[in-house]
Amino acid sequence: MIGFCTALFSQELHSLLDAYKKESDLSKVTKRDTSGFLEIYTREDLERMQAHNLLDVLKTVPGLYLKRGANNLTLFTTASAQSTPVTFSRIYINDHDMTSSSFGSGFLIWGEMSIEYIDHIEIYKATSSMEFGNENASIIVKLYTKDAARDNGSKVRIIGDSRGGYDANIYTTDITKNSISYFAYANSDNILRKTYHNTYNNKTYDFKSDKKGYNLYGSLGYKDYKLEFGKYYKKNDSFIGIGTHKTPEG
Repeated sequence: MIGFCTALFSQELHSLLDAYKKESDLSKVTKRDTSGFLEIYTREDLERMQAHNLLDVLKTVPGLYLKRGANNLTLFTTASAQSTPVTFSRIYINDHDMTSSSFGSGFLIWGEMSIEYIDHIEIYKATSSMEFGNENASIIVKLYTKDAARDNGSKVRIIGDSRGGYDANIYTTDITKNSISYFAYANSDNILRKTYHNTYNNKTYDFKSDKKGYNLYGSLGYKDYKLEFGKYYKKNDSFIGIGTHKTPEG
Protein backbone atom coordinates (compact mmCIF):
# COMPACT_ATOMS: atom_id res chain seq x y z
CA MET A 1 0.00 0.00 0.00
CA ILE A 2 2.84 2.39 0.86
CA GLY A 3 4.64 1.56 -2.39
CA PHE A 4 1.47 2.19 -4.43
CA CYS A 5 0.87 5.58 -2.78
CA THR A 6 4.47 6.63 -3.41
CA ALA A 7 4.26 5.71 -7.10
CA LEU A 8 0.93 7.52 -7.48
CA PHE A 9 2.31 10.68 -5.82
CA SER A 10 5.36 10.57 -8.09
CA GLN A 11 3.18 10.35 -11.21
CA GLU A 12 0.96 13.23 -10.06
CA LEU A 13 4.00 15.41 -9.28
CA HIS A 14 5.48 14.67 -12.71
CA SER A 15 2.17 15.58 -14.37
CA LEU A 16 1.95 18.82 -12.39
CA LEU A 17 5.51 19.78 -13.37
CA ASP A 18 4.77 19.11 -17.04
CA ALA A 19 1.59 21.18 -16.85
CA TYR A 20 3.44 24.06 -15.14
CA LYS A 21 6.21 23.93 -17.74
CA LYS A 22 3.70 24.25 -20.58
CA GLU A 23 1.68 27.02 -18.95
CA SER A 24 4.77 29.07 -18.04
CA ASP A 25 6.25 28.80 -21.53
CA LEU A 26 7.36 32.22 -22.78
CA SER A 27 5.50 31.73 -26.06
CA LYS A 28 2.18 32.03 -24.22
CA VAL A 29 3.13 35.59 -23.28
CA THR A 30 4.36 36.84 -26.66
CA LYS A 31 2.05 35.19 -29.22
CA ARG A 32 -0.74 37.07 -31.04
CA ASP A 33 -3.46 34.60 -31.97
CA THR A 34 -5.39 37.11 -34.09
CA SER A 35 -2.48 38.31 -36.24
CA GLY A 36 -2.62 35.60 -38.91
CA PHE A 37 -2.12 31.88 -39.29
CA LEU A 38 0.31 31.16 -36.47
CA GLU A 39 2.95 28.45 -36.18
CA ILE A 40 4.76 28.32 -32.81
CA TYR A 41 7.99 26.46 -32.15
CA THR A 42 8.52 26.32 -28.40
CA ARG A 43 11.82 25.64 -26.70
CA GLU A 44 10.81 22.02 -26.30
CA ASP A 45 10.03 21.80 -30.02
CA LEU A 46 13.39 23.28 -31.02
CA GLU A 47 15.30 20.95 -28.71
CA ARG A 48 13.40 17.94 -30.03
CA MET A 49 14.05 18.99 -33.65
CA GLN A 50 17.78 19.56 -32.91
CA ALA A 51 17.62 22.52 -35.28
CA HIS A 52 20.87 24.48 -35.63
CA ASN A 53 19.79 27.54 -37.59
CA LEU A 54 16.65 29.37 -38.61
CA LEU A 55 16.50 27.71 -42.03
CA ASP A 56 16.21 24.29 -40.34
CA VAL A 57 13.00 25.51 -38.71
CA LEU A 58 11.54 27.32 -41.72
CA LYS A 59 11.85 24.15 -43.82
CA THR A 60 9.27 22.47 -41.59
CA VAL A 61 6.59 25.19 -41.78
CA PRO A 62 3.51 23.91 -43.67
CA GLY A 63 2.87 25.82 -46.89
CA LEU A 64 6.34 27.42 -47.03
CA TYR A 65 9.07 26.34 -49.41
CA LEU A 66 12.73 27.34 -49.51
CA LYS A 67 15.07 27.30 -52.49
CA ARG A 68 18.81 27.95 -52.66
CA GLY A 69 19.41 29.88 -55.85
CA ALA A 70 22.33 29.99 -58.27
CA ASN A 71 23.83 32.90 -56.33
CA ASN A 72 23.83 30.87 -53.07
CA LEU A 73 20.99 32.88 -51.52
CA THR A 74 18.01 31.10 -49.96
CA LEU A 75 14.58 32.51 -50.84
CA PHE A 76 10.97 31.66 -50.11
CA THR A 77 9.04 30.04 -52.94
CA THR A 78 5.41 29.15 -53.47
CA ALA A 79 3.65 26.42 -55.41
CA SER A 80 2.87 28.86 -58.24
CA ALA A 81 6.14 30.82 -58.46
CA GLN A 82 9.86 30.01 -58.57
CA SER A 83 10.67 32.67 -55.99
CA THR A 84 9.07 35.51 -54.09
CA PRO A 85 10.29 39.09 -53.57
CA VAL A 86 12.73 39.65 -50.74
CA THR A 87 10.18 41.90 -49.03
CA PHE A 88 7.80 38.91 -48.85
CA SER A 89 9.10 38.24 -45.33
CA ARG A 90 10.26 40.15 -42.28
CA ILE A 91 12.27 39.03 -39.26
CA TYR A 92 11.98 40.35 -35.71
CA ILE A 93 14.22 39.52 -32.75
CA ASN A 94 12.69 40.44 -29.40
CA ASP A 95 10.26 42.66 -31.36
CA HIS A 96 13.14 44.54 -33.06
CA ASP A 97 12.70 44.68 -36.83
CA MET A 98 15.84 43.32 -38.53
CA THR A 99 15.39 45.50 -41.62
CA SER A 100 18.32 45.80 -44.01
CA SER A 101 19.04 49.16 -45.65
CA SER A 102 20.40 47.26 -48.69
CA PHE A 103 17.78 44.52 -49.16
CA GLY A 104 14.72 45.79 -47.26
CA SER A 105 13.94 42.54 -45.49
CA GLY A 106 16.60 41.15 -43.16
CA PHE A 107 15.91 37.56 -44.26
CA LEU A 108 18.87 37.41 -46.68
CA ILE A 109 21.20 38.19 -43.78
CA TRP A 110 19.51 36.75 -40.69
CA GLY A 111 17.89 33.74 -42.39
CA GLU A 112 20.87 31.51 -41.60
CA MET A 113 21.39 32.72 -38.03
CA SER A 114 22.06 30.19 -35.28
CA ILE A 115 19.12 29.60 -32.93
CA GLU A 116 21.16 28.28 -30.00
CA TYR A 117 20.24 31.39 -27.98
CA ILE A 118 16.59 31.49 -29.10
CA ASP A 119 13.84 30.52 -26.66
CA HIS A 120 10.98 30.16 -29.14
CA ILE A 121 9.91 31.17 -32.65
CA GLU A 122 6.57 32.49 -33.89
CA ILE A 123 5.74 32.46 -37.61
CA TYR A 124 2.71 34.40 -38.84
CA LYS A 125 1.36 33.67 -42.33
CA ALA A 126 -1.11 35.82 -44.30
CA THR A 127 -0.79 38.47 -41.63
CA SER A 128 -1.97 42.06 -41.70
CA SER A 129 0.90 44.46 -42.28
CA MET A 130 -0.54 46.92 -39.77
CA GLU A 131 -0.14 44.44 -36.90
CA PHE A 132 3.66 44.70 -36.87
CA GLY A 133 4.52 47.88 -38.75
CA ASN A 134 3.84 49.91 -41.87
CA GLU A 135 5.76 47.63 -44.26
CA ASN A 136 3.81 45.05 -46.22
CA ALA A 137 4.85 41.41 -45.65
CA SER A 138 3.09 38.07 -45.98
CA ILE A 139 5.41 36.15 -43.64
CA ILE A 140 6.44 37.46 -40.24
CA VAL A 141 9.12 35.52 -38.34
CA LYS A 142 9.50 36.54 -34.69
CA LEU A 143 12.31 35.15 -32.55
CA TYR A 144 12.64 35.60 -28.79
CA THR A 145 15.96 35.08 -27.05
CA LYS A 146 16.60 33.19 -23.84
CA ASP A 147 16.99 35.22 -20.65
CA ALA A 148 18.68 34.90 -17.28
CA ALA A 149 15.42 34.36 -15.37
CA ARG A 150 14.91 31.03 -17.14
CA ASP A 151 18.45 30.00 -18.12
CA ASN A 152 20.93 30.39 -15.29
CA GLY A 153 24.23 28.76 -16.24
CA SER A 154 26.42 28.25 -19.28
CA LYS A 155 26.41 26.03 -22.35
CA VAL A 156 28.93 25.17 -25.08
CA ARG A 157 28.23 23.26 -28.27
CA ILE A 158 30.76 22.56 -31.03
CA ILE A 159 29.95 20.65 -34.22
CA GLY A 160 32.52 19.55 -36.81
CA ASP A 161 32.41 17.60 -40.07
CA SER A 162 34.72 15.61 -42.33
CA ARG A 163 35.29 18.56 -44.68
CA GLY A 164 36.89 20.58 -41.90
CA GLY A 165 33.91 22.83 -41.28
CA TYR A 166 32.62 23.70 -37.84
CA ASP A 167 29.82 25.45 -35.95
CA ALA A 168 30.62 26.63 -32.41
CA ASN A 169 28.21 28.18 -29.89
CA ILE A 170 28.65 29.38 -26.32
CA TYR A 171 26.45 31.36 -23.95
CA THR A 172 26.46 32.24 -20.27
CA THR A 173 23.79 33.88 -18.16
CA ASP A 174 23.16 34.72 -14.52
CA ILE A 175 21.43 37.06 -12.06
CA THR A 176 23.66 38.87 -9.55
CA LYS A 177 22.87 39.62 -5.92
CA ASN A 178 21.99 43.18 -6.97
CA SER A 179 19.22 41.81 -9.23
CA ILE A 180 21.22 42.63 -12.36
CA SER A 181 20.72 39.98 -15.03
CA TYR A 182 22.98 39.37 -18.01
CA PHE A 183 23.05 37.08 -21.03
CA ALA A 184 26.05 36.77 -23.35
CA TYR A 185 26.19 34.65 -26.50
CA ALA A 186 28.77 34.07 -29.26
CA ASN A 187 28.71 31.91 -32.38
CA SER A 188 31.28 31.24 -35.08
CA ASP A 189 30.88 28.98 -38.08
CA ASN A 190 32.73 27.95 -41.22
CA ILE A 191 30.55 25.77 -43.45
CA LEU A 192 32.46 24.04 -46.26
CA ARG A 193 30.38 22.57 -49.09
CA LYS A 194 31.31 20.61 -52.20
CA THR A 195 33.30 22.54 -54.84
CA TYR A 196 32.16 22.23 -58.47
CA HIS A 197 34.29 22.83 -61.57
CA ASN A 198 33.84 23.95 -65.16
CA THR A 199 36.20 24.49 -68.08
CA TYR A 200 35.63 27.28 -70.57
CA ASN A 201 38.15 28.44 -73.20
CA ASN A 202 40.76 26.09 -71.69
CA LYS A 203 40.38 27.75 -68.31
CA THR A 204 39.04 25.95 -65.21
CA TYR A 205 36.60 27.70 -62.90
CA ASP A 206 35.79 26.68 -59.32
CA PHE A 207 32.29 27.22 -57.98
CA LYS A 208 32.03 27.32 -54.21
CA SER A 209 29.04 27.82 -51.94
CA ASP A 210 30.86 27.96 -48.60
CA LYS A 211 29.86 30.38 -45.87
CA LYS A 212 31.45 31.67 -42.70
CA GLY A 213 30.68 34.29 -40.11
CA TYR A 214 29.93 35.04 -36.48
CA ASN A 215 26.98 36.13 -34.36
CA LEU A 216 27.15 38.08 -31.09
CA TYR A 217 24.31 38.89 -28.72
CA GLY A 218 24.21 40.32 -25.22
CA SER A 219 21.61 41.70 -22.84
CA LEU A 220 21.80 43.48 -19.49
CA GLY A 221 18.73 43.89 -17.36
CA TYR A 222 17.78 45.62 -14.12
CA LYS A 223 14.18 45.82 -12.88
CA ASP A 224 12.12 47.11 -15.84
CA TYR A 225 15.15 48.22 -17.87
CA LYS A 226 16.88 46.11 -20.49
CA LEU A 227 19.84 46.89 -22.75
CA GLU A 228 20.49 44.64 -25.76
CA PHE A 229 23.34 44.35 -28.25
CA GLY A 230 23.57 42.19 -31.35
CA LYS A 231 25.81 41.76 -34.36
CA TYR A 232 25.75 39.25 -37.19
CA TYR A 233 28.44 39.00 -39.85
CA LYS A 234 28.49 36.44 -42.62
CA LYS A 235 30.30 35.94 -45.91
CA ASN A 236 28.84 33.67 -48.57
CA ASP A 237 30.49 32.49 -51.76
CA SER A 238 28.44 33.37 -54.84
CA PHE A 239 28.38 29.77 -56.20
CA ILE A 240 27.41 29.98 -59.91
CA GLY A 241 26.66 33.69 -59.72
CA ILE A 242 25.23 35.47 -62.74
CA GLY A 243 27.88 34.61 -65.34
CA THR A 244 26.87 33.43 -68.83
CA HIS A 245 29.18 30.42 -68.99
CA LYS A 246 29.10 29.31 -65.37
CA THR A 247 27.40 25.94 -65.52
CA PRO A 248 29.26 23.38 -63.37
CA GLU A 249 30.25 20.14 -65.06
CA GLY A 250 31.05 18.30 -61.82
